[in-house]
Amino acid sequence: MDTRQRDHTFNMVKNTRQLAPHTRSNEKQPTPPHPTTLRPPTTLRPATMLRFAHTHDTIGAMTPEPHIPPHIPPHNPHQCNPHPNDPHHRSCLAAGSVPYTTAPAWPERSPGRFAAAISTESSHGCAIALLGLADDTGVRLNHGRPGAATGPHAFRAALARFGAADPALGDEHHLPKVFDTGDIEPAGDDICQTHRRVTEAAGVLLDAGLFPIGIGGGHDLTFPFVRALAQRVTQEGRTLAGVSFDPHLDVREEIGSGMPFRALLEQCRVSRHDIFGFDPMVNSRAHAAWFVANRGHIHPIGSGSLAEELACVLDACRTETTLYASFDLDVIDAAFAPGVSAMNPAGWTPAQALLAARLVGKTPGLRCFDIMELSPPHDHPHDHPHHGPHDHPGRTARLAAAIFLAFLQGFSERTPCTR
Repeated sequence: MDTRQRDHTFNMVKNTRQLAPHTRSNEKQPTPPHPTTLRPPTTLRPATMLRFAHTHDTIGAMTPEPHIPPHIPPHNPHQCNPHPNDPHHRSCLAAGSVPYTTAPAWPERSPGRFAAAISTESSHGCAIALLGLADDTGVRLNHGRPGAATGPHAFRAALARFGAADPALGDEHHLPKVFDTGDIEPAGDDICQTHRRVTEAAGVLLDAGLFPIGIGGGHDLTFPFVRALAQRVTQEGRTLAGVSFDPHLDVREEIGSGMPFRALLEQCRVSRHDIFGFDPMVNSRAHAAWFVANRGHIHPIGSGSLAEELACVLDACRTETTLYASFDLDVIDAAFAPGVSAMNPAGWTPAQALLAARLVGKTPGLRCFDIMELSPPHDHPHDHPHHGPHDHPGRTARLAAAIFLAFLQGFSERTPCTR
């Protein structure tokens, strides 16, 4: 679909009073690894997607994506939570009610750790929903280092051993309760089908009034994760803007881990996207020009005060704008985060990473967040020539857990009506 055709389609959607109900394509479901593990599609809401603009022969032997009408579904007050920021209007989800997910696998959780309070049975009393994006097909298509498919598993293992159950945040602030919905079951090598599953699962969480946090996984999965929010923001008559922490622009035309923000800017009506941690040496001139010409704003690493620049961007989007934020772990220096799909030789410090996570967490208009590209097979000290006797595997996963907790700390600082 070229640009003129896509614009014409969106205008038709905008000017149509009644939209035809969406019918999901008849997907042949793969045989689950265990009959009680894979959760069937929910009946809470039909899947709705904006069609890829780049589903021609770029994915090799994979099955081409079937045509899906690129419309936004009509608002249904019985299925879509009309009060997304009001804790008194949250729906309760039970274990197994989120489509295309497998149950989360946690190691033993000590009562003294924050992870011990994470619910896997029900979202009752929870504000946050954790969703594992356990796929790295996009990384392989982008010729990166595979391994991020096991990122959610390593993240849970690290979080089980890190973070106090009741941290010393002061009497006014307490970390929000978290519901772990499990991991998305990928559709084999069919990346488009996996993306549709992510969008449907994230949509169920948003419709229940929960704040979804994705843990991945290839960065391409940010696109379908945020796409679910974009569909609902359009219904609400608000604009959508985003922030990413990443040395890479990720605006490639080809489907893979290098495409999420081009897809969001082109297909999901994103009004503005700011990138922090940008490294000009790992981005082409053509990609930078396209990004700036398409509502992108670049904040190079070391260009100024991270706290001031980020706070300025977030403050500018507080009124009628809904926000998403995506944290690619390869924005952090490889000395601290070797376990990523693409190591960064001159990245952020952990302190900068935690500061950024906390700042976006406390922003009232932010409605989804993800931590991506955690690649446990590369998170090993023996890959470093100067590792010490106490330098154990899992340092990047532990840092990802710290970033998650820093985000929750910021979230706890919101006023009650915006949590």
